[in-house]
Amino acid sequence: MTNRPCFAPPNQQQRRPPLWLRLPVAVAVLVATPSLLAQAPGTSPEPFERGLLPKVETGATRLLEAHEEFDGRGVVVAIFDTGVDPGATGLQKTSDGKLKVVDLIDGTGSGDVDTSTVQTISSGKVKGLTGRTLSIPNKWKNPSGKIHLGWKRAYDLYPGELVSRLKRERRKAWDRQQRATLNKLAANLAEWDKAHPRPKAAERLEREELAERITQLKAAASQLSDPGPVFDCVVFHDGDRWRAAVDTNEDGNLADETVLTTYRDEPKHATFSTASLLNFTVNIFDKGNLLSIVTTAGAHGTHVAGIVAANYPDQPGRNGLAPGAQIVSVKIGDTRLGSMETGAGLVRGLHAVLRNHCDLVNMSYGEPSHLPNRGRLVSLFSELVNRHGVVFVASAGNAGPALSTVGSPGGTTSALLGVGAYVSPAMMKSEYSLRKLLPGMPYTWSSRGPTSDGDAGVDIFAPGGAVAPVPSWTLQGSMRMNGTSMSSPNACGNLALLISGLKQQDISYTPSSLKRAIRNTAQPIMGTAADGFGQGPGLLQVDKAWQHLVDHAQAVGETLPIDVQVVGGRGRRGVYLRDAHETARPASRLVRLTPRFPEDFDNQGRVSFGLNLSLKPTVEWISCGEQLLLTHGGGSFQLVVDPGQLEPGAHFGQVLVHDSDTPGRGPLARVPVTVIKPHELTTPSTWQSTLAFQPGDLARQFLDAPPGATWADISVTLQPASSPAPAANTSSQPPPTAAGPNRRFVLHTVQLRPGRSFSEDQSRSYMTLRPGAEVVHSIPVVPGRMLEVCLAQYWSSLGQSSVNCSVRFHGIVPDHHEVTLTAGQGGTRVNLQNRLVAEELAPQASLTTHRTLLAPSSTSIKTLDPQRDHLTEDRIIRQLVIDYTFKQTRAGTVTPRFPELDNQLYDSPFGTQLWMVFDSNKKRVACDDTFPGSLRLPAGTYRLRLQLRHSDEAKLNQHKSLRLALDRPLPKPVGIKIGANRGAVSLGLRSSTSGPLPPGQSRSLYLVAPRPSQVPSSAAAGDTLFGSIHYGRSNPARHGAGRRPGGFRLSLVVPATTVKTKPLSSSPAGDLASEERKFLIDRLKRIPFETRRKEFDTLANKLLATTPNLRPVLVTRLERLDHVDHRKKRLGDVVAAADAVIATVDTDKLAATLGRRGGRSADKGVLVDALYRKGRALAYMELPEVIAAHPIADKAAHAKAFDSNFKELGRWVDTTEKTYVLLHIRHERRRGRPAMALKWLTKYYPGTPANFWYVKKRRDLYEKLGWSHCHEYERRWLLVRFPKVYEAF
Repeated sequence: MTNRPCFAPPNQQQRRPPLWLRLPVAVAVLVATPSLLAQAPGTSPEPFERGLLPKVETGATRLLEAHEEFDGRGVVVAIFDTGVDPGATGLQKTSDGKLKVVDLIDGTGSGDVDTSTVQTISSGKVKGLTGRTLSIPNKWKNPSGKIHLGWKRAYDLYPGELVSRLKRERRKAWDRQQRATLNKLAANLAEWDKAHPRPKAAERLEREELAERITQLKAAASQLSDPGPVFDCVVFHDGDRWRAAVDTNEDGNLADETVLTTYRDEPKHATFSTASLLNFTVNIFDKGNLLSIVTTAGAHGTHVAGIVAANYPDQPGRNGLAPGAQIVSVKIGDTRLGSMETGAGLVRGLHAVLRNHCDLVNMSYGEPSHLPNRGRLVSLFSELVNRHGVVFVASAGNAGPALSTVGSPGGTTSALLGVGAYVSPAMMKSEYSLRKLLPGMPYTWSSRGPTSDGDAGVDIFAPGGAVAPVPSWTLQGSMRMNGTSMSSPNACGNLALLISGLKQQDISYTPSSLKRAIRNTAQPIMGTAADGFGQGPGLLQVDKAWQHLVDHAQAVGETLPIDVQVVGGRGRRGVYLRDAHETARPASRLVRLTPRFPEDFDNQGRVSFGLNLSLKPTVEWISCGEQLLLTHGGGSFQLVVDPGQLEPGAHFGQVLVHDSDTPGRGPLARVPVTVIKPHELTTPSTWQSTLAFQPGDLARQFLDAPPGATWADISVTLQPASSPAPAANTSSQPPPTAAGPNRRFVLHTVQLRPGRSFSEDQSRSYMTLRPGAEVVHSIPVVPGRMLEVCLAQYWSSLGQSSVNCSVRFHGIVPDHHEVTLTAGQGGTRVNLQNRLVAEELAPQASLTTHRTLLAPSSTSIKTLDPQRDHLTEDRIIRQLVIDYTFKQTRAGTVTPRFPELDNQLYDSPFGTQLWMVFDSNKKRVACDDTFPGSLRLPAGTYRLRLQLRHSDEAKLNQHKSLRLALDRPLPKPVGIKIGANRGAVSLGLRSSTSGPLPPGQSRSLYLVAPRPSQVPSSAAAGDTLFGSIHYGRSNPARHGAGRRPGGFRLSLVVPATTVKTKPLSSSPAGDLASEERKFLIDRLKRIPFETRRKEFDTLANKLLATTPNLRPVLVTRLERLDHVDHRKKRLGDVVAAADAVIATVDTDKLAATLGRRGGRSADKGVLVDALYRKGRALAYMELPEVIAAHPIADKAAHAKAFDSNFKELGRWVDTTEKTYVLLHIRHERRRGRPAMALKWLTKYYPGTPANFWYVKKRRDLYEKLGWSHCHEYERRWLLVRFPKVYEAF
């Protein structure tokens, strides 16, 4: 159920990327009343826009007809999403002419630019960090003359869909340049051949170069990839505020760029290019040292904002629900994660909500949670609602249709309003062009309640589809989307109408009173799909909610929430009896009702508060007292649930808590009660039935997984149309319509276990059923837990259906559900039992995954800038960054995990987990969060940096030693030997472990632990290998898996090995002078050369004075002088030092002994190293920046020295080998043969991580060859692949 924005495509959800649905999030169930059905014949046609952005269904149109000024004016709505495009159509002005989008922030940090580098402007110019010279306009007001510099890669800012489009478009332009250049080169070669019919030897070298240019240019087409634009960014202070500009066209001229400042101070946006059409704004932090470029991570957020508040003055039919409302955009979808929300983004969003005095928050995002209504983020959201009075609306989830599939936070958090999704006939007509209009109903993928702690899960129903504005970069003005991502903003927009009216009428309200009003006036939904679990009290009716608020504004306690707490059992906010043992007898629960007063509420008011409550169960199987006096301290009553006479299936009831003095107010609180009664199995291990369906219908079967069951086969067969179908409930059903023979269905199974998310024990499959064709799905099950098997005909799949469905339980039950072995230490016995149907044994076990645990290499805690990271009541947010270093010995897959924290977001104690992986060049190669995925990494050394944030430093300190688990697939599975018993294994006897296992029988197996020699060499002591063991026989010829899908967990611990050490051998002592010399040489090597140069030279000269030409001293001096960071400052010294080393080698004797290129020896190694270092130093002397500081006095002599040295090096080694190829490339360039140089560079260029010198040389060679289109790619890659510092979180 891992999700991103709660958006569902027309037929089913998608998984990341893009992460529109990492968690399917809620939708509710409704079947419409006659007012919501298709229009009657003879009536005037509805406007075309009627169903594009639904407003009639919720009464919004009726309310605005009566109160035109209640259109959202005076209301500010925060949109927590992928970001809102400030340039989108319909999002420019409110209905009363005010600015629509008043603030935009990027809470994720994915748009951050480090602008801490400061330079002084000289003659209107400054050198940008990309290497471009930037022209600073004179009209810019900058009293200090200083400017902050940064750079940002466009593809790190742009949404993934936009990057894909731009890459295609840019490639076409690149290919045009490529073809033109190739044609020119081919013409040059043909012209040369014509001019040189019989080339001489020297001329053949020239032709070789011309031909190689064509070869290398053709190769570039497949070797080069588009790095995208790389922008220079500048920040400066104009005397009043910080301002910024981005060189969007990469020309260095900033005069044509839009100067921006923090959007909230001056609402203005810019556009990156006409090709991208991506708009952006900025925020500036930390005294100009941090620039935040705010873009959109997808189209989702703009669409959501349009549903809430779009305003089309010339097309009012296209308006959002509240065209007068203003928008605050909070980008919580991280571009680096494909738009997944981040905890840091959410917390920063809360700060923005309070800063902008927002009235409402809409959040169309969600994730599964293990514990409802718990976690740090949930606590902060609840604080925003309960303490600051902000109404928080969120999608309930798209993970249905099974029960208990609502997502967090919308469907699981008491303080929030969780919204399900509904599709009306008008929507079917306008949005989906459905051939036959159907009654209103829930979308099939709608999540259902209750939550695992008994809460209803879905608070209200609203239309879950719309055609609304989207960003211009999509090349569309509007787009259709559906999901609870759309129902949530629809409800939010309706609430904005209420708040607008309440403010104008000066009527007090609270989030609780608004929730109570819309729930108490909702339109109940009837029909087979409306089973009470997905739609809450019904479809939102905003006009009726308005009247309710007006009528009861002065009622006692109207603005106070009343918290419901159920003591005892598994439920906490309601009663949920799900498993068979819970419904076998009446259940008694103590229910406590507590009014929640504002913190500043007058104590005398608390004393005088009192409500006479009446308690009314909605169903006869719930009983309780009739009255309760509620005071400030709360009150309790006993509730009894008697499920004894209930039919099999799901049952929902409530205890409605009314004010007995004014019962017309509707319920002040509701105590939800859910009871699941199991269906009887046809046999001890099977259930089967024939089910009838209409579009949108669903059938739930609740089966108590029998003892001994470990998996089940579910068979589904669509009966041919000619087969007689059982009578279906056709009340309020549309007339028959022509439909094809096939049907679209979804099969969804769920089991719930305490402390686990429903997503861990669910299976959901969308399938197209064909008449007579059986479809079988096998699922693992947990015995003793209620299994829901939910089969639903997709809402838009027309036609009646009759489906044969059966469930057959199987069970081969081991006495150890998880087996742990230790390498080299015998094995373990496993006893298997079968209590159900006959099974075939064919045990197989293998280890497939290698897990390594890593301790942190470093940790740091710092306090974050309160300008950006801030909680109320002056709570400071601190950041813990933990570094881990690991090696990837070969290219392959690795999955980083933090077992203590993974798979938790809203229920996490932190909620801010984010990590990035960097290669040895400090380039980010991966980024992920609490729901980790596998990475494909080349061989190399990597650093993983984990961020945790919290206001409590003690909690961060507790996690400083957090272990990182790295899971890698084994190159080859390690098979586990299985025998009939230990004795047979010990004696090496063959024993059969396969064969039948009849019901009621048991059998023992013996799993043999691999010997240490069988463990992969990559596994070190303390590592663990994971895999699975299957006991049943998998037979493709039979229906069903034949064994438990996924098997049972198997692990192998790698123990420590004993290392035998050899005794130390004594070596004969040398003479005193020799030992002293060795000691001094060793000391010389330990002296820091750059900081203690004088000491180094003194000792080196002392040694050379005693022993002239002492090679270890000369070699050490050469290595220190030739240090990569300092060699360019002392190239002459490097040449002299190399000559001194070369002089110590008798080259004639060496050649006579080994031959010029044959053999190896210490002397040869020293000689070749010195020759290479000397050649490199001579080459560096020719670099422009070196010549500028140290001109070459005699160029001819210098050239002769280089050629002579290169020739000498070539006598000893092949200079085209990887070690020396850079010098060979220099040699070819000096000969005027850049293409030949490129040929040898290309040979070694591939590899990871990227080699800085190879990228730099290829960039230079492309420039030398005049291939600008190739040069520009490589120039950008040089910047992108080799950042100077690690990217900040």
